[in-house]
Amino acid sequence: MSRFVSLFTGSVALAAMLVSASVAPWPAAATPSTVGDAVAFVAAQQRDDGGFGAGEAGFPGFETPDAVLAIGAAAQAGSSWSAAEALAAVQAVSKGGKTGLSYLDDFADGVYGALSAGNAARIAIVAASLGVDASAFDPEGDGAVDLVATMQAGLLPDGSFGAGVMNTTLTAMLAYRAAGLAAPAGSVAYVEGAQQANGSWDYAGDATGAEADPDTTGLALMALVASGLGYDDASVRDGLAFLAGSQNPDGTWSEAFGGESNPSSTAIAMLGIRALGFDPAVSCWRDVALPSALGAPYASPADALVALQQDDGHLVSPFDEWGVNTLGTTQGVQALVPGYLPGVVATAPACPVVQATTTTVATTTTATSSDVTATTTTSTTTSGPIGIGGSTSTSAAMTAAPTSAGGSLPRTGSDARRTSAVGLVLLGAGLLSLALARRNDRRPGVAGSRG
Repeated sequence: MSRFVSLFTGSVALAAMLVSASVAPWPAAATPSTVGDAVAFVAAQQRDDGGFGAGEAGFPGFETPDAVLAIGAAAQAGSSWSAAEALAAVQAVSKGGKTGLSYLDDFADGVYGALSAGNAARIAIVAASLGVDASAFDPEGDGAVDLVATMQAGLLPDGSFGAGVMNTTLTAMLAYRAAGLAAPAGSVAYVEGAQQANGSWDYAGDATGAEADPDTTGLALMALVASGLGYDDASVRDGLAFLAGSQNPDGTWSEAFGGESNPSSTAIAMLGIRALGFDPAVSCWRDVALPSALGAPYASPADALVALQQDDGHLVSPFDEWGVNTLGTTQGVQALVPGYLPGVVATAPACPVVQATTTTVATTTTATSSDVTATTTTSTTTSGPIGIGGSTSTSAAMTAAPTSAGGSLPRTGSDARRTSAVGLVLLGAGLLSLALARRNDRRPGVAGSRG
C-alpha cells in the first residue's frame, strides 16, 4: 500500500496548477467527450458522504481532493480560470445532499481524524481554486477552520512540513503560493538539498537515494517554480533532465513503487513540465533538457493518457487491481485540459533546432573536339535546418584548354546548365569544322585530295 500513500500525499498539489488567473494555451489531446466521459465516471463513484472512490476507506482524503479539482477544471468555459464555474460544477455533483466540498469540510473539521499540516495544505489549494476562503474554511457553515494557519504550524526547523514525507513539504509550498504568500526560504533550501544525484526527488526526501520517482519530481518542479525559481536554477534543470531520461517510449512515466506505467505518474510529470512553460505534448522540453535526444522520435504523453481511457470513461491504472479507483482519471483530466499554472510560471528556453550537415560537391566537365576543349566546373552547397528548408548556391566557370579527357555533364543549378550548353555549342562548332575540312579533302583541285 505504500505506493497508494505516495500518490495520495502528492496528488492534491496538482490543484496549484488551477489557481492562476490565466490559461497558458496549448493544444489539448483530449476532446470534450474524453474529458466529459472521464468526469462522468468520477461522478458515478461518489459516496454517500460526498467523497469519491473506494480508496478512502483506509486513507481519508485520498481521492476526493483530486476529484473536486478535475470536476472544476472540466467545467471551465473561457480562456481564464473561473472559480465560480468550478464551484458551481462541484456543487452540481452530489449524493445524498453531500458534495465533494461537503466532504472536505468534514475532513477539515476532524470528522475523519486530526487535521495534519499536509492535509490542511491540500484542502487550502482546493479552496483557493473554488474561490473559498482557506483562512476561514466553512462550506457547510458548521464552524470555520484556518487551513493556512494549521499548515504553517507544521513547519519544522529544517524547512520541511513532515519528516520522511517529501510530498507534504512540496504541497505546502504550493499552498503558500495559492494563498498569496511566499514559501519559507528554508523550505526551498530543504527541497533543493533533498535532490538525488540522478536529478530526481524521492518520496522520503533522501538525497543519497537513487530512486526513479517521476511523481515526486514533477511535484518538486511545480513547487520550486511556484517559489520563484526557473530553468536557470540547477535543481530545476536537473529535475527536468531526469524526467526526459525516464520517460517511456510510449510517452508515459512509471511510478516508483513497482515501476508500472500509470496515468497518475504521467499526469504529474506533465504538470511539472508545464510549470516550466513547456508544452509536454511536443518534444521541445525534452530536447532542451536532454540534448542527446534531439531529433529522436517523441511520443506525446497527452496522447498516451487518452489511449488509456476505457469504455466507462476511466483511465486504466495499475491501481485498478484493488478495485477501479478515480485517482488516475482525475489527475489525468487535470493534465489533459488546458493548463492552469501557479501565479509564477517559468519562461521556457528556446527550442533547439536540428541542423542539416553542410555538403559541398565540386563537378568538372570537359567537352572535347579536335580543336577545342570546353571545361565546366560546378560547386553546389546545401545547408539549413532540417524541416525548415536549406539554401542552395551554384557557381560555374568555363575555360578553353588543350584537349584532355572529359568528365560528365553537371546536373545541378541553372547556371551550370547554361554553361554546359555553351560547351556543347563549342563542341558542335569544332565537329562541324572537322567535317568541312574532310569534305574539302575529297574535292578535285584541292590540295591533299585523293584524285
